[in-house]
Amino acid sequence: QDWEEVLKLYNSKNKTIHDMPGVGKEYAVSLDDLCTWLEKAWALISTPISPGTTQQLKTHHEQINEYVSEHDKYQEIWLKLKKQGQQLCLTPDVAHEDRAMLHDHLNTVNQNWSQVSQGVVERQEQVEAVLKDVKSLQEKVDQLTWWVTSTKSALQQQQSSEDAKTIQATVTAREK
Repeated sequence: QDWEEVLKLYNSKNKTIHDMPGVGKEYAVSLDDLCTWLEKAWALISTPISPGTTQQLKTHHEQINEYVSEHDKYQEIWLKLKKQGQQLCLTPDVAHEDRAMLHDHLNTVNQNWSQVSQGVVERQEQVEAVLKDVKSLQEKVDQLTWWVTSTKSALQQQQSSEDAKTIQATVTAREK
């Protein structure tokens, strides 16, 4: 499914989950928090890596690392929600239709969690590889710049030396 469709589905189900009897407010708030994190993480990892400046790549890398560092926290929330959702599905207070909807919702969140968890790690590796390539390229450009500068200086000195020799030879020739 397209990510926007999944979010629309989540938002429509989320409204119903908030209104469902037997569903705790803590569950709904935790679910909102997790889904917001998943949405922002997905937006970050689905944005193509643009060939910007090194600083832009470093900033993108820092953002990815921030999501990676938050992963464990949200994994705990996800596991807790998963367990609570499974318990809610077994609760007799929740109507059969609501259980089915809750079960579908849990499956959607589980699928999104898997995609984002894998995507964040993959994006982190991609950005690190691009940064490594940019650093290598920058080192090669620096070496080339040094070579061009030193060669230009050597040629200028050689030309100055040859000019001086030519002038000296001309003066010597005129003196004779």
